[in-house]
Amino acid sequence: MKIGIYSNLERDIGGAAAKTFADALKKRGHQVLISKKMQACGIDAPLCTKEEMASKAEIIAVFGGDGTVLHIAETCARKGARILAVNLGNLGFLSEFDNIQELLSAIGQLEKGEYKTEPRALLEICYRGDTYHALNEAVLARGPHTKLLKFRVSVNGSILNHYKADGLIVSTPTGSTAYSLSAGGPVVAPEVKAMVISPICAHGLNNRSYIVSDESEVSLELIGTEDYANLNIDGEDVCPVPEGGVIRVRRSDLTAEFIRFKRYDYYTKLLAKMNSLN
Repeated sequence: MKIGIYSNLERDIGGAAAKTFADALKKRGHQVLISKKMQACGIDAPLCTKEEMASKAEIIAVFGGDGTVLHIAETCARKGARILAVNLGNLGFLSEFDNIQELLSAIGQLEKGEYKTEPRALLEICYRGDTYHALNEAVLARGPHTKLLKFRVSVNGSILNHYKADGLIVSTPTGSTAYSLSAGGPVVAPEVKAMVISPICAHGLNNRSYIVSDESEVSLELIGTEDYANLNIDGEDVCPVPEGGVIRVRRSDLTAEFIRFKRYDYYTKLLAKMNSLN
């Protein structure tokens, strides 16, 4: 096998978990590629950009939290590399394993292909001719100013609602357990073909989330304000959006593939992670 390793060194201190996995793979005759950001870890393996690694490796092992997975998910979806996530963060909704020992014990199954892949849909976000992709969500929200923003939300050209709020979130089912959940949105199972529209701290009683088909196009328009909003994609600020700006969101053609072993059960993991928030 040819396996890439992408590690968040703020979580994987000194790259210890990544190095342990790399050593175990090399002892079994597998080729290892590592992210250029891991150069200081002392792992004897070719250094690659995200794009190079996802093009060359069949599987990319990701060490960190869900945020680390988000940093490489689009690249893996574009290049066809499967993601094997090891949670070294806080929650790890996207992870298959919660520690390096669980991963090491599964190398034999990995070699034999004794796993399945779970597809997770991405969003495509268009604004002023630029296109972005998100595994979790697109967010249009106020910046440092304190005034509420006004939004017009449309689905397939029909007005769905008007909001006065701190912002709006359009999420995938995967992202329903991220920012959308914090904003009071519903949890949506990953196989459901839907998008979730959730307001952030809406002013008024009409502050409910909506679930729409992922075959829809959702438009978010900033209206009636002198302030601007910030477009944020999977936790990364992209650009300011002035009054009259329209963000269009739909399902992307890209799909991220996550490796799952027989032990994996979405609802068991969901219950454990949700209980850890209490």
